Amino acid sequence: MNTYELVLPNMSCNHCAKVVTETLTKLDPQVKLRIDLHVRKVWIETLAEEASVLEALDEEGYPAQLTA
Repeated sequence: MNTYELVLPNMSCNHCAKVVTETLTKLDPQVKLRIDLHVRKVWIETLAEEASVLEALDEEGYPAQLTA
């Protein structure tokens, strides 16, 4: 299991959070995530590799940066 903390500067509303959730669920149906819109962060536990996560989010218009 991989754990990532990401900052998504373009994620600002509930619709954004829904798109991010759907995108990550497509990569790994068992993904566990927590989203905080106020700080524009997502905490993820997934079987998906880092590059796949970042690429999928970028393709949906939510470029992400690892924070930890």
